[in-house]
Formats: sequence, structure tokens, C-alpha cells
Amino acid sequence: MDIFHSKSNPSVGNELRKASSDGVENDEQGTPAADTAESQGEIESRADDGAADEGNDEDDDGGDSAGDDEDCDWEEEEEEEEDTSIPKYTAAELASFFLDFYTFLGTLHYDPADLRIPPPEGWPALPEDGPANYRSAFATEVIRRLPYFYSNAAIHYKSALMDYSTMDPKYFDPDDPVEPDYLDLYSDRQDGPADMADVVQIASGHESGGRDFFLNTHAGEICEEVIRCDGLGPYDVRDWMRDMKEAYRSLALVPCVGRVTIEADRVPERGDEIAEAEVRAQDERWGTNLDVQYVRQVYRRHGWPDAFRREEAMAVIDGLVEDMRETRGNWEEEAEWNLTTGM
Repeated sequence: MDIFHSKSNPSVGNELRKASSDGVENDEQGTPAADTAESQGEIESRADDGAADEGNDEDDDGGDSAGDDEDCDWEEEEEEEEDTSIPKYTAAELASFFLDFYTFLGTLHYDPADLRIPPPEGWPALPEDGPANYRSAFATEVIRRLPYFYSNAAIHYKSALMDYSTMDPKYFDPDDPVEPDYLDLYSDRQDGPADMADVVQIASGHESGGRDFFLNTHAGEICEEVIRCDGLGPYDVRDWMRDMKEAYRSLALVPCVGRVTIEADRVPERGDEIAEAEVRAQDERWGTNLDVQYVRQVYRRHGWPDAFRREEAMAVIDGLVEDMRETRGNWEEEAEWNLTTGM
């Protein structure tokens, strides 16, 4: 699933994503061996009966097709329909998915020291009856179990992660909810509108093209809202995390702490080494393909993505951008994120 290409998706550098196999593994259920053996005996018995009828054209013609039909019936009986009335993932499973994803971000532009992991009983600072006033009991449990980043780093274009563990209690006031109540999100798993009582906002965007991300806790899906544009998704939460990881690894998303994340999926790679003087010599305002290609090379020289020396790399880029502010403008600075109110 490629979650980053959409005609409706604007952005500074556009969008991509190629799926990587990275992420949390799917759980699979196999057929019990005893049931398989018994069913295999039934199939062989039917095959013997069909062989005994050879010589009779009418019986032969109908026998094979009848046997095939019975095989299909048997296979269909073995498939159980998913019960969509229960959450797809437990609160603990969702928490583990997010912990894995956030730990990954902590190896890149997020500071791992800013990652907050809840105690076994969940976040004690959250009002016990606050979220429940306008969220389902399961969504409330997920909020209490999720890890959070207390960070001004951006997760996407003009988008920052929410931190419910330090949120001002007034955020949970049911008479004045901060989360938008005008959304009409869709669920693939539920094949219809999402129940907003199950939905938790995990990232908040600002300005045109900024990203709001919502977790449908019941369906295990992520919905992406592009401000003043169309919505994207839903995506299975694991697929979304897998594609986000690949976008960062490939630098289709180019982050810089304190600056707006660049969506650069359509910026080609530059094979030869780019000299800083070549970047400085441009007349265009900051944000050309050459600028993005140079940032990629600087990051990779500093160990991206597997052993990224974040502070060293950011110092190189910040120094260059500030030096060129008078001649080429600036890499747009990210809006200050209010960590205590979530806005």
C-alpha cells in the first residue's frame, strides 16, 4: 500500500512512499493438524468414489466437478469471518506498535530522551474520567497506555505529535473539546463511518497542507487529514508505520528539528558529491532540488539512517541556512508547538 501519493495531497516537496517489509509482524492462525488430517481423509474418500465411477461418461463429467465443489465448500467453511464488533488490536498491542515506531524516530531527528513510556498501570496524570466523557472506554484505555514524545520535532509536513501524558486537563473538558468534532472519518474494517468515540488524534497539523493524524482505536486504522484539502486513508496502523519508516529511511521525508519537514519523494537522487559552494551559488530561494539533495548527502555522511549523529548534522545544515538567509531566504521554521495544551 502506498500511502503517500495522492492528487489531493499538496506539500512543499510532494509525496511518496514505498512500502518496506519493516514493522510489526502479522499474527497468523493455522489450521489444527488433527482437523487437516481428518479433512484430507474426506477428500481422498471422495476421490476414490469418483475413480470407481469411471466408464460412465455422465457420472465422470459430473463427479469431478462435484468433488471440486465439495473441496471449495470445505475451504470456505474453514475461513472464519472477522468479528468487527471487537477491537482489531488490544490496547497493549497498539502501545507496542507505537513504542516500536517512536523508538525508530528516536534514532533519527527525535531525541530519545524525550520519549515517555507509561508505567504498567498507565499514565496516572490523565484524568480518570476526563477522556471517557467523550471517548469510548477502549479509546480511553489506549490513551492511557500509549507512549508519547514530549518534543518540538515534527512527524510530517507542518505536523507535531500529541502528548496526552502532559496535556492540560482542560483539554479533556467535554463541553469544550479541542479535537475537531466536524470530521467524518471512514473505516475500511467497519465498512462505513468511524465511530468518533473510538478516534484519538495522535498528531496535529497547522496551515494549508499540514497533517492531522487520527487513530481509530477500534479498527486499528490511521486516517490522515490534509488541512484545507482532502483526507487520506484509512490505513492499517502497521502499514502506516511501515511506510513512514521507509519514507524517512529513503529521505522522501526530509526533517530538520525546528524547521518544516520537506516532502521530497519526487526529488531525484544525486549520484555525485555536491559541494557546498554549488548550493550557495544558486539564485533561487531555499528549497530547490539541489538543496534537498545536499541535505540528504549531509545526513548520510553523518550516519543516516542507522547511526545518525543528529546534533552534528543539524549544526551543519543550520549554519549553512543561516548564512544564506540574506541571499536565498530561509528554510521555513516550524511553528512553536505548545506542549502543555496540544495546540
